[in-house]
Amino acid sequence: MALSAGQAGTCVALVPVGLNFERKTAFRSRVTIVYGPSFSCTDVVGPPDDPAAVRALTDRIATHMRRLLVEADPGADAALVERVDRLYAAARGRTRDAEDRVARRRVISAGAHRLRTANPARYEDVLMRIRRYDDRLRRFGLRDRHLDWQVPASTAIQFAVRESLAAIVLLPLALAAFAVFYLPYQLTGRAARWFTREPEVTATAKVVGGAIVYLAWFVALAAATWWLAGARTALVVLALLPLAAAAGLFAIERESAVVDAVRAWLLLRRTAPDTRDRLRRHRSELADILDEINEWLTAERAASS
Repeated sequence: MALSAGQAGTCVALVPVGLNFERKTAFRSRVTIVYGPSFSCTDVVGPPDDPAAVRALTDRIATHMRRLLVEADPGADAALVERVDRLYAAARGRTRDAEDRVARRRVISAGAHRLRTANPARYEDVLMRIRRYDDRLRRFGLRDRHLDWQVPASTAIQFAVRESLAAIVLLPLALAAFAVFYLPYQLTGRAARWFTREPEVTATAKVVGGAIVYLAWFVALAAATWWLAGARTALVVLALLPLAAAAGLFAIERESAVVDAVRAWLLLRRTAPDTRDRLRRHRSELADILDEINEWLTAERAASS
């Protein structure tokens, strides 16, 4: 399209866009969209059916897009990149800004690949240290961010009162949604696994399968309502079911987050201060190692260039 427009005399500006998914295989994963500077293809000479021109422009587009993406193997490095980023951001107090997160993960991804290639022994040593740290966190049921929590009693009381009042409405809604939509939820997962075994398209399969399964479930519930209470009530139920599903999802996620926060707070209360200090020191030591590796890789690249 760009080559055809250029040949017709139209100046085309191409804007690269990078989609960086937190968990590419998960439905409703968080995604950071990064826009790069526009570029032109006026210097690419050739008709749209010329393989050389098509290849040259395709390579240029790929080069611009790679600058916006965290390139990591979904089966191996992707999980490691995410884990190292969360650890490093917590240890160094880095912002959770999306642009900064993508930039960090690009550096981590490139560094992991380079370190594994140039110094596999050191790469395995770093992995072992991270696993040991994670094992200790799991032993106490904590996460990186929990180590820095300082929650005064007054804040905890305010949180408890606020969420208790919210639970009066949200908890029954969450339980009702769980009961009504549990079956289509399970069927959607089974349909996605039946549709594909490729992790890259699992989320897409869930979208397609979920649309079919939930639509059929809504129609079935409306038909049952029609049989029991008449057509008018069935139409009202059919109209309200999508809203009820969305509200139920919000309630389930909100109450799950509250339970997770309360659980972490109780675990922190049971964890001795010196234990938390040791975990923080261990986390800081790992961040120091990551800084040393980054400096080493930067110096190596400078020397080779």
